[in-house]
Amino acid sequence: MGDSAWVVQWTEKISPQINREVQKAGEKIKKLNPPWLIEVVPTFASLTVYYDFLEVDSEHVKVFLEEQIKNLGKSQIKERQEWIIPVCYGGLYGPELKNISREKKLTVEEVIELHSQKLYTVYMLGFIPGFCYLGDVDDAIASPRLAVPRTTVPAGSVGIAGKQTGVYPLKAPGGWQIIGQTPVELYNPEKKDPVSIKAGDLVRFQAISEEDFIKMLKDKSGPYKVSKKNDN
Repeated sequence: MGDSAWVVQWTEKISPQINREVQKAGEKIKKLNPPWLIEVVPTFASLTVYYDFLEVDSEHVKVFLEEQIKNLGKSQIKERQEWIIPVCYGGLYGPELKNISREKKLTVEEVIELHSQKLYTVYMLGFIPGFCYLGDVDDAIASPRLAVPRTTVPAGSVGIAGKQTGVYPLKAPGGWQIIGQTPVELYNPEKKDPVSIKAGDLVRFQAISEEDFIKMLKDKSGPYKVSKKNDN
C-alpha cells in the first residue's frame, strides 16, 4: 500500500479462528507501540499496519511484522465482550423478512429463530462508523444482497448479505436485505468511546415486540453487555 502501510494477509478464507489470529496480532503490535506506528486495522483475514515513512524504513517495518507474527504463539489478547442487541423483526422494520422466508421455504418465525439463536463474531468494523460485520449466518437463511441497493437505510436496520449479518448504526445507503431494526444506539460521536462494540467481540440478537421497540427507542439505550470472554 505505497510507502506508508503493509498488509499482512493470512488467507482468503473467512473463519472465526483466522479472524482471532488477526485480532491477536493487531493487539500485540498495538501493545508494543513502536514510535513509527500510526494505526493498526484488522479485517476478516488480514491486518493493515500504517506507519510514518519519515520515521522508519519500509523494509524495517516488514521485518518487524514478520517477526511478531512468527512469534505470535500464545500472545494474550484483550478480553472480548459479549453483547445482546434487541431486534424488532419484520413488518415496517424488516421489509425483506417475508421475502427470505418465501425464498428459503421457511416460516417467518423459523427465519427469526435461526437468525437470533446464533452467537456471532464481530469480524471487523467498517463501511460507516460502528458498522459491525458479523458472521456466520446459518446457511438456511444466507441471502444475497439486493439487486438494486437502497439510497437510504434507516439507522438500526439489521440486514443479511451472504453469510454475514450486520446493523446499520447510522442512516446510510445500502444493499443488505433488511429483516428487522434495533432501537438501541450503536454509535454516538458525543461519547468518549463512540463505538461500544469492537472487532473480535461477540453478538447475539434478541427478538422483541413493537411495543418494546418503541419504549426502548424512547429510552435511547445501548446494546446490553453480557459477559467478558478471554479464550486465548
